[in-house]
Amino acid sequence: MKSHQVRMFYHVCSLWTLLCLMPWPSLAAMSRDSSNCIEGSVEADPQDCASYFQCLDTVIVHQQCPAGTYYEASYQVCVIDDKGICTPASNKCIEGELAEDPADCAGYLQCIDGDFVKQKCALGSYFNLISKICLVDGNVSCSPQQERCNDGELSADPEDCARYLQCVNGVLVKERCNKGSYFDVNFNMCVVDVDGVCVSSENCTEGELESDPNDCAGYLKCIDGYLEEQQCSSGSYFNSSLKICLVDVNGICVAPPANCTEGELDVDPNDCAGYLKCINGQFVEEQCPSGSYFDAKMELCLIDVDGICLPTVRKCTEGYMEEDPEDCAGYRHCINQELVQLKCDPGSYFNATESGCLIDEDGVCVSLVERCSEGELMQDAANCGGFLICVDGLFVAKNCGSGEYFHPGVQECLEDDRNICHSKCRCVSSVKDRCVEGKRVADPQDCGAYLECIDGQLVEQICVRGTYFETTMGGCVIDEKHFCVDGERKEE
Repeated sequence: MKSHQVRMFYHVCSLWTLLCLMPWPSLAAMSRDSSNCIEGSVEADPQDCASYFQCLDTVIVHQQCPAGTYYEASYQVCVIDDKGICTPASNKCIEGELAEDPADCAGYLQCIDGDFVKQKCALGSYFNLISKICLVDGNVSCSPQQERCNDGELSADPEDCARYLQCVNGVLVKERCNKGSYFDVNFNMCVVDVDGVCVSSENCTEGELESDPNDCAGYLKCIDGYLEEQQCSSGSYFNSSLKICLVDVNGICVAPPANCTEGELDVDPNDCAGYLKCINGQFVEEQCPSGSYFDAKMELCLIDVDGICLPTVRKCTEGYMEEDPEDCAGYRHCINQELVQLKCDPGSYFNATESGCLIDEDGVCVSLVERCSEGELMQDAANCGGFLICVDGLFVAKNCGSGEYFHPGVQECLEDDRNICHSKCRCVSSVKDRCVEGKRVADPQDCGAYLECIDGQLVEQICVRGTYFETTMGGCVIDEKHFCVDGERKEE
């Protein structure tokens, strides 16, 4: 053989050897690079027993099983690794990487310190696999997992071959086959285990106890050859060494972490005039006052002067007025197409019929008296023989002595020698002639009072403090110039 042929043969052999030793991608790896995957198909990750690949929207997505579980290719689900079958690959994820939570469409997994940690979207949102962010679930596409089954539907229990899951009222409920039977996936029913297909579910000794890997406050007890879930009493945990429940004085079995921090506030994605408040570890919907919206940056409800939250803004006719149902001396006035809260002057009230503030000469608005000064006295509209005294900022009713009445002008109880407070109508006995119904005349002895004809008799009426009876107007007016002091009229 010639030398150049020898050299060529040598190069060919070397190249062939190199090609043979070169690490070629597996079929699974090549399929992951292809965009032509079968929707919903699942394939185990050959490099990590705790993860798998899933075809979603023609894209192969790498999924991670929850902590403490591994991917079971036979059932194509993640199952609890109670026997230590799977040692997860180190550095399973890239720091900050986001992935779908297969157990919760309203949550996701975030890579923290090399491990995926469960996170939760805001209430009313779901995790979008494509954009890798939480979006408002306007189409209610993310309903709870347990509500997705059809009543009567049966499926295998991935954790126990002698059990199955049955859909009852839209919820998957665990059921158990009879002793010596197992759930056959092909026939979708329990069959007698003559061939010993299912041996894992009857490998316990009667009365045997072991810890529950899913609940530190519970345990598993062997009953009729099956491990049944049991619960310790409140405030206790199961000690795996002693095989008994002990009082949890050291907080060994703490409750799972809350979804939020107590008192934390967040935006309500469905209502700009509301917000979410963390109460007992869960977000609860709260509402801002009328005409306000929730500011996410300040975490406060602010008056919506700029119309940021239009659904809550009540449009009105310019100049329109209405009474305040919570305050007889207040009203709402439409200014710039929005209702603005306003207040009548002291001693006045808002009259809905007249659509304006009127002097409260008849004590119409006495039930909502503003906080008073300690020791302040005022007339009791319901009792002429008594008065109101301010105690701790509120008026308290007191009675005058026998045969006395309270005079608002002098702020004292006086001898009722004129029988002012003799009867409920407080009739003035000295006036004998019948009068014109409704007519009002000045009280000659008290400028802060007047006589009104009621049922043919003149009845003394007392003006509200700070007002006096004006004969021309026939009513009580605010005494701005102090014409009437202690019931006596001063000369102008």
